[in-house]
Order: sequence, then structure tokens, then C-alpha cells
Amino acid sequence: MEIRSFTICYCKQIAKNKKNEEAVLQQQFSSLHKLMCANPGQETIAKFYEVKLKLEQISMHKTEGAMIRSKARWCEQGERSTRYFFNLEKRNRSNNYITKLKVYDSTLVTPTEILKEKLRYYQNLTLPPVQTQMTPVSISSLKARLFQN
Repeated sequence: MEIRSFTICYCKQIAKNKKNEEAVLQQQFSSLHKLMCANPGQETIAKFYEVKLKLEQISMHKTEGAMIRSKARWCEQGERSTRYFFNLEKRNRSNNYITKLKVYDSTLVTPTEILKEKLRYYQNLTLPPVQTQMTPVSISSLKARLFQN
């Protein structure tokens, strides 16, 4: 469990850094665009296209992640229909989400109730079955074992 918590914290930090980097690049892109419109110098244009390329790489990385998470069976090189892949990912996630659960005579709707019932179910699944009634065969076998010693 220690490795899992460390990994989660590490990945959250990386995601946060990437999001901050993208925000900084967006700000640079807009300021360079304004500057390029006012004074189109060689250095400004070069910096503008460099920032634009970095933003496109980030967008491509996001698209690839969406394609993987959506479990799409096909995608062509150069095709970047991210809306399709994000919607496919969203649909797959909603298909795996339990919104209501019927337990005996009642219906559970809230996520906490559903999680508690899932936990109870899997805990009972791993426990050995409890014998509620003793049959005459089991009583006689117990007596035989007791009196053998």
C-alpha cells in the first residue's frame, strides 16, 4: 500500500506540473501573438512558433492518452478527433459505474451505500461458509473423535 500511495502522489505532482506548464505556454502564446501582430521581428516569430509547437505536442499527448483510455480499436496517424475519443472514454466510464444496486428487497442508490454493500459482499465471499445446523453425522463423528483419545 505504501508504493501505491507514493505513486498516486507522484503522478498527481506530475499532472499538476504539466497543467502549470501548459498554462504558462498559453500565456506566452497569447502575449507573443500580440507582440508579433504589433512588431513582427525574426526573433519574435521564431519564439512564437516554438511555443506553438510545444502546445501542439501537449495537445497530441492528451489526444494519445484519450485514445488509450477510450480503448479505441482504430485510429489513423494524423487524425486528432479528440472530441470523439473523450466522448468514447466518458461512455466507457459511465458503463462501468454502478448507479443503483438491488439487494434483496431494497434498492441502494447513494454511492456510499453501494460501496458498503460491495465491501460486505466481497468480505463474505472470502469468509469460509458457516455451518448453521449440525447434522447427526457430524455429531457422531465428533463423539468418535473425542472418545478415541
